[in-house]
Amino acid sequence: MNRPLHADPSVIDSRQAAWRLLVALGLVVLGNSSMYVVSVVLPTVQTEFGIDRASASLPYTFMMVCLGIGGIWTGRMADRHGLMKVLWVGALAVAGGFLLAAQSGSIWTFGLAHGLLGLLGGASTFAPLLADTSQWWNRRRGIAVAICAARYEAFGAAGMASKITKVHSLEAMQKRYDKGELAAKVA
Repeated sequence: MNRPLHADPSVIDSRQAAWRLLVALGLVVLGNSSMYVVSVVLPTVQTEFGIDRASASLPYTFMMVCLGIGGIWTGRMADRHGLMKVLWVGALAVAGGFLLAAQSGSIWTFGLAHGLLGLLGGASTFAPLLADTSQWWNRRRGIAVAICAARYEAFGAAGMASKITKVHSLEAMQKRYDKGELAAKVA
């Protein structure tokens, strides 16, 4: 395929590159948000399948292994077929993975769904987008790639910060615990 390897020099470090970085960041956040689904629904997964926490965590482990393998695979696909085709495959994989996870009758099917989410879904919106982002910047390449890579870590931390409640004193916390208002374990 005869595609240019780099962005047109007239758009490197331009406003167009900045917009492209913003779009890439959005795609990375959406495509990789599936990584945290298992941790959010872990108690529900345990109850639904009647398993312990370690077994309920296996789909996440499977997803992360598949994400690593998929990063290499989707990077190669992007080199051969272009970024758009890889992003379309990733979008279909994310939708298909979530649908399969929703219909799962066993932890193994749930794990396979998360493997699909990692192998093609998350992977297609990470390594290929980082590589593409690096082609649009010269002077600020490091920060552009870092912004793209920060994805959900920055947004997830910001979202969780709103849920933090102020602790006025440890004595007040102990009183709430003694009254049964606070759980003895962290879930």
